[in-house]
Amino acid sequence: MTLKRMIAMLVVVGVLMIGTATPKPARGDVTGALILAGIATGLYVTFIVVGATVAYRNAPPLPLTAGTLDQDEREKRPTVRVGPGCSQASGDLTLVCW
Repeated sequence: MTLKRMIAMLVVVGVLMIGTATPKPARGDVTGALILAGIATGLYVTFIVVGATVAYRNAPPLPLTAGTLDQDEREKRPTVRVGPGCSQASGDLTLVCW
């Protein structure tokens, strides 16, 4: 056997040994995953709260004028009524009326 064949055979046998070796089984430890999930959830909530605070910090207050008060009084009775708000006539069941 030549030296090249011997090295090639050793390389092939080594690759086969490494390829067929099994790693040790994984442990079922969940505490690390729960800690990471808690940290991720906390960071997500913090990001949302800080983002909303920055976005709406200088939002103008909603104007409440006499015109909007009158409009609110007019809109107490909705234009479209559903079910019991409708008058039932001629033995038929009216579901929606206006």
